[in-house]
Amino acid sequence: PTVRKAALNLLESALPQCHDLDPKAIQAITCASHDTFVSVRRQAVVTASALFNSFSEKECASRMWLQVILSLSVDTEQSIQSRCQDSFQKDFLSSISNGKGKHFVQLIASENNFALLLRKVMSMVKLTHSQLSKVARVVQNEIQAIDMPSEQTGYWVILSETVAKYPSLVSGDLIHRSLKELDRYLPAAKTLARVMQTIRSSAKSLNQEILMETSKLLTEKLRTFCIPIDAISHCLATLNELSKNQQKMLLEHVAQSAEGFFKSCIGKKGLTGPETRKLASAIFTMGELSLLK
Repeated sequence: PTVRKAALNLLESALPQCHDLDPKAIQAITCASHDTFVSVRRQAVVTASALFNSFSEKECASRMWLQVILSLSVDTEQSIQSRCQDSFQKDFLSSISNGKGKHFVQLIASENNFALLLRKVMSMVKLTHSQLSKVARVVQNEIQAIDMPSEQTGYWVILSETVAKYPSLVSGDLIHRSLKELDRYLPAAKTLARVMQTIRSSAKSLNQEILMETSKLLTEKLRTFCIPIDAISHCLATLNELSKNQQKMLLEHVAQSAEGFFKSCIGKKGLTGPETRKLASAIFTMGELSLLK
């Protein structure tokens, strides 16, 4: 372990002098993050954080940081957890707050394991309202500046996890705008799912008008089987959360529509492509509703 730790120290010192982040060096650092010795894993955290700061403009540096720091944030060794959490605030949150975390955003959007790890870390790290307020503001500004919903995914991932800690950080204007453009989000299931998670988490801080509008829109889209299958469970969970304070009959309307369409298709031959997709959506909806009961 002494030799491996020394090698990490050498990489940390030498690579910035070479002005290059070699793929083999990255592989060595990520492998060290899985080492059985605590001292080596701890040094991997220090090296990954230092090299990220030296090469923050490179996508590979952000990927290395996510692979090492997010993974070791849930390490069994408390001292490693603590170092990772410090790096999370100093490197990740600061990059997002300063508008320099585009590589982080893109990687979190494209690789689900990073999004899952982000959720775990956000739930573990003690973060104040003021620490996350700038993150939320920057992320929401970025969302509003991007026209294509499919390109907003990473920002919605970060916003949804931020709002899960502090619901009041979401802008009612952003939610209202997203609902008005809901049809544009339908082809982007990953983004739509995160929009729904954000609304679900912030339900208690949103005004009644927005909540009612959300409920009506979701009920309409679910009853007409417009929601992509990958986002149905998120939409139903959101509608279920909103229905706790409103009419439970909304979910019943969705259930009745799904069951009615399913029955109308039984024994019918030669279903068209759209009918087949609607049937799959109806069946999936019925299954998800049974889990909510």
